[in-house]
Amino acid sequence: MISNCHPLHIVCSTIALLLLAASLCSAELTLHVSPTGSDDADGSAAAPFATIHRARDEVRAIKQRSGLPEGGIRVLLQDGLHALSEPLTLGPEDSGSAEAPVIYAAAPDASPIISGGRIISGLTRQPDGSFATTIPEAAERAWVFRQLFIDGRRYIHARSPNEGQFTSPGGVPAEDGEGNMSDRFIFRPGDLQPWPNIGDVEVMLYFSWNEGNFPLQSVDAETRTAI
Repeated sequence: MISNCHPLHIVCSTIALLLLAASLCSAELTLHVSPTGSDDADGSAAAPFATIHRARDEVRAIKQRSGLPEGGIRVLLQDGLHALSEPLTLGPEDSGSAEAPVIYAAAPDASPIISGGRIISGLTRQPDGSFATTIPEAAERAWVFRQLFIDGRRYIHARSPNEGQFTSPGGVPAEDGEGNMSDRFIFRPGDLQPWPNIGDVEVMLYFSWNEGNFPLQSVDAETRTAI
């Protein structure tokens, strides 16, 4: 029986084994992340991590333990809202290489959403039809946010004026007489007031072809000076 075996069959089988071994050596490692997963899981498709932070830490651990596999690591995000309780920081220690890249991507046919937003609850309707709530975490400007979404739609914060903008009649001269002071300005009568929650009020200033949001520290209605 052996003498009737054609040598070509043996060669083809050997090549097939070599190709299989090569593909196994270069196969990338895949980690899975799902909002319904657990950070105590192993990151497999059947037991995904719950947070991107946990997947990042696993990539770091693999690099330190044995180095990246030849095919690199791919972190797949499943459908759902991936809420970030803190910023996701990626540094040089999280990078791969051309031969072994580290890739974060949506899972096939998935549309994951990564959000650093927080849910605001406890809204109650006011007599004027508006809704209000108290956010203890935002006291003393401990939590400053400038965007509010309701049912996926971004809403505009209370602002004044609702159309157009206020204009400053001039700046406050510097004490040395050189130009104006950069931390205060003069406002027109009635534009600003010394509100009791002045630290919660921000002004958007346009200056030097730029713009920025700045919290007010004080408003002097007599001199019409805002700091």
